[in-house]
Amino acid sequence: MAAKVNPVLLEAIKGHALNVVGEAGKISLYTQNGQLQLNAFLPFIADALFAIHESLGKALDILNDRFLPEMTVNTDIMEKNLAGSKALLNALLPVLGYNALKKISSVLQKEKPSSLSEALDRIVSETGTDKKILEEQIRNITMKRTP
Repeated sequence: MAAKVNPVLLEAIKGHALNVVGEAGKISLYTQNGQLQLNAFLPFIADALFAIHESLGKALDILNDRFLPEMTVNTDIMEKNLAGSKALLNALLPVLGYNALKKISSVLQKEKPSSLSEALDRIVSETGTDKKILEEQIRNITMKRTP
């Protein structure tokens, strides 16, 4: 039997987000029906703002205290996904230009590189661009810290 994850924390966060949307809608209606500075609905607007503040605070507490500490990031999977994605090519657009990217895109889609290094090697072989320049260009999207 496959492992199952209980998404109750994310559902709670989504519930708070929906509450915020509802309160924002109430604020919109109160401001539309008020008369400039003589808005009789100001206490209701304040109440809705406080409710938004409370819901967002609870959602952030759930994220910070219970959800994020349990998350683990698998950088190997992230790198593999990046190697086969168009995001990599978009990041290299300023260095390679549109025509080169158009050519290399079809090559990478056919070959489906299994790592970022393999993808960059293929781009270097197709374009003749220095690999260090490519690595520098994509450093911001790999989420890896470099020494």
